[in-house]
Formats: sequence, structure tokens, C-alpha cells
Amino acid sequence: MPLHEYLCHACDGHFEAITSSAKADMVACPTCHSAETRRLISVIAGIGRGSSPGSSASSMGPMGMGGGGCCGGSCGCGH
Repeated sequence: MPLHEYLCHACDGHFEAITSSAKADMVACPTCHSAETRRLISVIAGIGRGSSPGSSASSMGPMGMGGGGCCGGSCGCGH
């Protein structure tokens, strides 16, 4: 199940809750128990190949790891 971020309009609190997407809009505030909550949009940062011009992502190996091979060179597999 995904982790969602929320804002409570009653107490102005921020909190996170793990809940199914079907019930994500029906979460009560754990502090004041108000149902007047709003799910926030979460920002996820990641590094991918070609993510932006001049970024260091192009020098990264598979899976965004530096070095070579499947484990960044530390597994000794020689890839």
C-alpha cells in the first residue's frame, strides 16, 4: 500500500498514512481526529539516464549506481 501525505484543515497538522488508494481520501487526522483532511501531492526525486542536460546521470551505471556492473563494482562479478 502507498504512503500518502495529508494536511488537516482543523488543526493545520501534517501527517502521513499508509492506506489503499480506494480509502486515501477518507483518512482522519491522528492528532485531532477530524475528517477534514486533504491528501497532498508528494514529490519523488530520482536520477535517471538523460534526466537533464549536463547532469551526472549519464555517467552513472545500471540502476543509477556509480561504477560498473550490477552492484556498482563491489560484488566482484566483473560486469
